[in-house]
Amino acid sequence: MVTDFASIQELTNHGVSVNDKQSAELAINAGTDMDMGSESFIGYLKQSVQEGKVTMATIDAACRRVLEIKYKLGLFTNPYRNFDPEKATRVTLTKENRKTAKEAALKSMVLLENKNNTLPLKKNCKIALIGPFADSKPEMLSMWAFSGNKDSIVSIYMGIKKTDPNVGRVKGTQISDDDYLGIFSGYVYEPEEQTRLVNEALELAKKLRCSGSRIRGNTGDVWRSA
Repeated sequence: MVTDFASIQELTNHGVSVNDKQSAELAINAGTDMDMGSESFIGYLKQSVQEGKVTMATIDAACRRVLEIKYKLGLFTNPYRNFDPEKATRVTLTKENRKTAKEAALKSMVLLENKNNTLPLKKNCKIALIGPFADSKPEMLSMWAFSGNKDSIVSIYMGIKKTDPNVGRVKGTQISDDDYLGIFSGYVYEPEEQTRLVNEALELAKKLRCSGSRIRGNTGDVWRSA
C-alpha cells in the first residue's frame, strides 16, 4: 500500500491528526507500507517506536511487503528489467491504445453546468471563451504528464473554433493572487493588470451579447448567445 504524493501530511492539513508525526503513526498502523513524498515515515517513525506508538513488528511487516513485491517483479535479479526507452512508442502510444485512452477520457468527463442547452455547441452562434488556460496546450496535459507532447494537443479554444469560428477569447484573469503559489509558478500578480483583464472580458461578453448560457469548467467559462 503506497500513498499518493504527500498524502500522509494531508491528514494533518485536514484535521485528522494534530501533526505529521501522528499522521505517520496513523498511516503505518492502518497498513500503509510506503510514504510517497512527505518523508513522514523517515522523519518520525524512529521516535514513534521509542515511544511505543508504533511497533517494530509493524514496520518489519511493511518492509517485508515492499520487498516481496520487488522480488516477485524480479528486481533483485535485474533492477532495470523494465527499463525500455522505446516502450512508449511501441506500446503506450500505439494508434489502438491512444484510441482507447480517448474513449476512456470521454466517458469519464463530468459536465458541471449546461444551462439552456448550451451543449452540444451549435454552429454560427457567438461564443466568448474566458479563462487563462483556454488556449494553453501544456495545461491540457496536466501536471503529471511530464513528457507529454504538447504539439499533439488541441486546446479548448482550438477545439471550439473548429466547430464555430465565431468565438472570441480573452484571458479574463491572472492565474492566482496567492503569493506563495507565485514563488513556485513564476506568476506575479499585478492588481492593475487584473483590472485590465477583467474589463477586457466584460467588453468581450458585451460585444457578443452573452446573456446567461454558460459552460463551467476549470479552464474558464464559455458564454454563448443564441
